[in-house]
Amino acid sequence: MEMKTKIIRKWLSLMKGQEWKDIRLSVTPAFTTGKIKRMSVLIKECVANFCDRVTISTKKDGKINAKMMFSAFTLDVIARCAFGLNIDTLGNKDDPFIQNAQFVLNPPINKSPFVTLLFMYPNFLTSLGSIAERLFITKELKFFFQLLENILKERSQSQEKFNDFIEMADEAISEFTKEIDGKTVPMWPREEIDEILMGQSTFFMLAGFDTTATTLTNTCFQLARNPDIQEKLYESIVAQMEDYDEVCHEMVQNFPYLEMVINEVLRFYPPLLRVDRQCTKDYSYDNGRIKIKKGQLVTVPAFALHHMEEYYPDPEKFNPERWSPENKINRNPYSFMAFGMGPRNCVGLRFAMEEMKIAICTMVQKFRFYPIDETPIT
Repeated sequence: MEMKTKIIRKWLSLMKGQEWKDIRLSVTPAFTTGKIKRMSVLIKECVANFCDRVTISTKKDGKINAKMMFSAFTLDVIARCAFGLNIDTLGNKDDPFIQNAQFVLNPPINKSPFVTLLFMYPNFLTSLGSIAERLFITKELKFFFQLLENILKERSQSQEKFNDFIEMADEAISEFTKEIDGKTVPMWPREEIDEILMGQSTFFMLAGFDTTATTLTNTCFQLARNPDIQEKLYESIVAQMEDYDEVCHEMVQNFPYLEMVINEVLRFYPPLLRVDRQCTKDYSYDNGRIKIKKGQLVTVPAFALHHMEEYYPDPEKFNPERWSPENKINRNPYSFMAFGMGPRNCVGLRFAMEEMKIAICTMVQKFRFYPIDETPIT
């Protein structure tokens, strides 16, 4: 199997069985609260640069293209945290990282039927062999594989600390062990650890780009449409800042109203329109009335679920109060699937929330959002 195909096979979303369990367990420690706190400093640097760009844009045009700017911000965060690189997407569009990322992350490639088939049927990749590589593993995607290979080689010869995902995932995966003949040994050889790291870093980019950028855009849209909610969030930020000099990891950790706003955005516009799971063994319920065969694909329509009157009264109204402790306590937790659900939920959930919290707090503290003539009605 080609090295590049091996890397893609290490994407968590494509893995199954014990291999998935082992790699999921090994990667998860890279997203603990302590590790997120370390990466939070990098996120703040990207947010500061982003706010400078917003200020320049508003002074020049009096408005911003929110989706375009949040996409640039999200790419800066991915480059900093998943690749250890400082880039400025809005200020240096000729950067090879940016040019290759824009091809990989934007349509038509990420909307192609082949990509959909790849995620639904992971074995499709290896069964097609070289055809799959020509269809999916483009020269732009190969750029990131080569980049990561170079980064890992350089870091193996350096003592410098980076506090980014590569470093933390490397630490976590390298510490994962198994027993052989009564001896504790590393779970994987160094070569395979590098494949896992390269796989997770590229998957980090693919899974965390549009979902985060779109959620931040939708947050600004709803705040602009609901000035009362925007004002309440601003006042909550001011109150929260009384104990802190700046927006930081500790400040956003225990911030109920901020989470209420973000959760309502995620309910209204779920990043995943549906959640797909494959049945691992024959199963029946409701006294055998409903039977699911092993290997059968089960799809949960997250968007429809998030807009069901049964769980969310007046579902077309944007209402953060539905996430207050007293309002959500009796709600079925499986009625909210913004990040999936169960053991295969989004492994980067905490990172995504940290990124969005810091960005939203800093933005609302510095700016006010208003709709303009070009702003969509819905």
